[in-house]
Amino acid sequence: MNILLTADEAAGAHAFRLLNDSHHEVKAVITPEENFTIRSLATRTKTPVLNPSKLTDPNFATWIRQNNIDVLLNVHLLYIIHPAVIEAVSAGAFNLHPGPLPTYAGLNTPSWAIYNGEKEYGVTLHWLEKGIDTGHIAYRESVLLNQQETGLTLSTKCAHSGMNLISKLLKNLSEDCAAIPRIPQNITGRRYFKKKEIPQNGCITWAKTSTEIDAFVRASNYSPFKSPWGFPKTTYKGSEVKISSVSLTDVSCCVKPGTINFVRDEVVRVATADNWLAIKTCGVNGSQVPAHTIFCDGDVLG
Repeated sequence: MNILLTADEAAGAHAFRLLNDSHHEVKAVITPEENFTIRSLATRTKTPVLNPSKLTDPNFATWIRQNNIDVLLNVHLLYIIHPAVIEAVSAGAFNLHPGPLPTYAGLNTPSWAIYNGEKEYGVTLHWLEKGIDTGHIAYRESVLLNQQETGLTLSTKCAHSGMNLISKLLKNLSEDCAAIPRIPQNITGRRYFKKKEIPQNGCITWAKTSTEIDAFVRASNYSPFKSPWGFPKTTYKGSEVKISSVSLTDVSCCVKPGTINFVRDEVVRVATADNWLAIKTCGVNGSQVPAHTIFCDGDVLG
């Protein structure tokens, strides 16, 4: 099979390696200029690299037909592909989505899963159509969350599971294309998360429970990489402070939520709706600092 890979992020690079190790031929790869890993792989394998803008151009369908592209596989490249391009592919176009469809469609869904307190999540490889994350499901796999899960660790788990789904696709493409499943999505259960949609406008509400706040902070944590949400914010003495690392204490409190409490070993705790929450590090003016260096005992966070 002749495959056009459209890819970004680390998952896209892993998918490129997987395709190159298969019996299929990668006719070209489409990736942003800043993805040096994928571009280096393309140079090494002498694979043509095309600009992502071509995906939005209906005339690109002509290139698809001229190069006998059987399959278009999209892995984490955030471009809406023109329907004419999808229709020009002979065997099918597929998208790897880092979330279970239809309940977690859209962007930054691993973070939303942690924020929502999910214990089980998933990854979906689905057929592409003109809607966003709406095509029939080909393959899916469950992913379990642990109590320390962060946005980065869950995204990494999803990428790993996604490669399993791509392997299933490649196997079916080699043996019998007609065997690739087409499972309709139950659109009544669909939830779509927008790119700039962030819980609580990115601000911590200390009147929530400690587990809810802890989940918000972990969901926002992609360290050492940039977080799509940024770190959750609070206000202290009129200035913005970003809370980058916390831990649960399971120690109940009965003071106003947001109240700061110092304990031994320079541990800073903040009152929530139920328990004290320990704050480890904060972001101030672009730098990460220990919480005890900026807060004062008895003050209240906004």
